[in-house]
Amino acid sequence: MGRHSRLQKQVLGLYRSFLRAGKDKPGFVPRIRAEFRKNAEIPRSDVMLIEYLVRRGQRQLEQLRNAQTKQMGIFGGLGGALKLPPDGSGERVPPFRKVPERACLSDPFQMT
Repeated sequence: MGRHSRLQKQVLGLYRSFLRAGKDKPGFVPRIRAEFRKNAEIPRSDVMLIEYLVRRGQRQLEQLRNAQTKQMGIFGGLGGALKLPPDGSGERVPPFRKVPERACLSDPFQMT
């Protein structure tokens, strides 16, 4: 495999950071791996979405690193980043487009 792009390096670094932060918290590592595997299906050409997920992941990592974080909430589909439009067309809608008001993004980490 050739050299990794800057964005690929960011994603790999974020993945490693998540694994390190979650290793001492039961049940976190399998969930982290599953979320990254699910998002690995996103086409490389969808740079806007990948950059959005990296920024969102960095915020979530800060929450995970907080000593008070004891459990994870529910991840929305693809990290809550994509929602189906109300017309049911099946076309993915990135978060920067208008989404139905009933669709909400959930925080994957709950403070207890």
